[in-house]
Amino acid sequence: MRSEIEEAMKRANKKLMMKEAKQQKKLKEMEDNFLKSKTTGIYNYLTDIDPESLLKYFSILISVVLAISFIKIKFNFIFASLIGVLLIYFLNEKRRAIESGEMQDIELKLTRIFPPPDYFYIDSGIIELVYDIQEFKKYNEKAYTNMIKNIDNVLHLRLDVEKGVKHCEANVDIAKEQMGNAINNLHSIIYKTPSNRKFEEKLVKSLKSLQYILQLHIDYMVNNCNNRYKKVGPNIYNKMLYQNEPKPIDKEKFRQNNFHFYY
Repeated sequence: MRSEIEEAMKRANKKLMMKEAKQQKKLKEMEDNFLKSKTTGIYNYLTDIDPESLLKYFSILISVVLAISFIKIKFNFIFASLIGVLLIYFLNEKRRAIESGEMQDIELKLTRIFPPPDYFYIDSGIIELVYDIQEFKKYNEKAYTNMIKNIDNVLHLRLDVEKGVKHCEANVDIAKEQMGNAINNLHSIIYKTPSNRKFEEKLVKSLKSLQYILQLHIDYMVNNCNNRYKKVGPNIYNKMLYQNEPKPIDKEKFRQNNFHFYY
């Protein structure tokens, strides 16, 4: 029996290592692509300009051409047009660099989070937060891993509600529970961290940020469910939801008061 358990643990560890290796390979590929230019070729460059920017750049070109054409010195129409085109190129290149850089930065941060979540792509704020507190993992890996799973569950449930899941009320209740577990898991890390004021301040700030972001998703789910209730009317699958409803007393949670900081 013992040998079977050990064998199962070995297989689980091997699977986890393979998953982490796969994630690291993906991260390396993304980092390599990040260093390469995505804007080669005149066709790609021109087709990347969105209509709004194109209209703005065309207006700039006309303005520059007219302004320089009225200057009665050595400048001519061709030179004025060249200056306008160069200015447009610079402005659009700046726009593309900023947008592409921000998106790739978020993608890289998401890939560096382990265990890899499935639904963090829904909220870049969650990606930024969890990436920023990765140092907490070494003090309590179990709590950190559970926190990621709890957050992922909240985002999954939000997506289900957005798609029109039948049991809207149940999804909200489960999401609230998962939100509480995520906050409590993050808070529980404090019991294994060094006594450091700067570290504690960062943890407290992270707790407030996590609660704020997840509450936004809960609010969205509640509003979505209530709008559906108003549209279709009451049935066995829904009811009007209220954010500040009193919660039932959970004696088990009160006994585990070291963990249930948020309830």
